[in-house]
Amino acid sequence: VGVLLGMLMGAFRKVDMALDVYVYALLTAPSLVFAPIFFALFGFKSDGLQKTILGIIILYTIWIIVVNTASAIRSVPTSLVEMGRSYGASERQLFFKIILPSAAPHLFNGGKFAVAYAVVGVIGAEFLLSSSGIGYQISFTFNSFDAVHMYAIILLVLVFVAVINAFLLGSEKRLMRRRSAS
Repeated sequence: VGVLLGMLMGAFRKVDMALDVYVYALLTAPSLVFAPIFFALFGFKSDGLQKTILGIIILYTIWIIVVNTASAIRSVPTSLVEMGRSYGASERQLFFKIILPSAAPHLFNGGKFAVAYAVVGVIGAEFLLSSSGIGYQISFTFNSFDAVHMYAIILLVLVFVAVINAFLLGSEKRLMRRRSAS
């Protein structure tokens, strides 16, 4: 959804002008403020709590994906698109052969930001709303004055995020190598 909306905003100026204010407002709004709405929709039981946390994570990540995707599409040099058109490329060929490969580095950056926002969303939501999970464990160990375990959990989160970012960086490098080879 975020990638599609970002592509529409990046490709069509009118869509961008219509949605830009709302997207940036939702990007800057703390997603935890929507927790009461999610609780009203899903309830307070464990299933509803998990759906609420998932909703908060989605709200944390979707807007950064939209903004980065729109920026990625806008960053494609018009000269490349015009050259493709002059060679008779269809819209589909333009998208898959020129626009998407040119936007790929920005899209990967958006993915990295989305991972960071997702981790913040999970930990923040669990910290405040849950009685289980990593965020809850950090809160519990902090309130129990158990600094050793709290820092161990934080270190575990940092290692987890580093591994995910290394995977994304490796994927980006492989894609860029393949792109430069073709």
